Amino acid sequence: MPHSPDGNYVFYVGMGPPEKIWRLSVSGGAPVEIARVLGENVIGRLTISRDGKSLAYPYEEFTPIPKTKLAIIRVEDGPPLKR
Repeated sequence: MPHSPDGNYVFYVGMGPPEKIWRLSVSGGAPVEIARVLGENVIGRLTISRDGKSLAYPYEEFTPIPKTKLAIIRVEDGPPLKR
């Protein structure tokens, strides 16, 4: 599980369907949904940027043909910045 650069949060993928990316404070409390995973499912690790503002993850898309893609999302609210 990746953690924020300041060590205050960890990020993880909750199994679905649909799979979702969650943020959890290391000091406790309820997890916060960041985003629904694009495509079918995450096929690798979440990676957090050095500044702690974005996450990247590889995912699979099956339609129209199987492809592996990479998404970059904001940690605060999750809309894709890049695919």
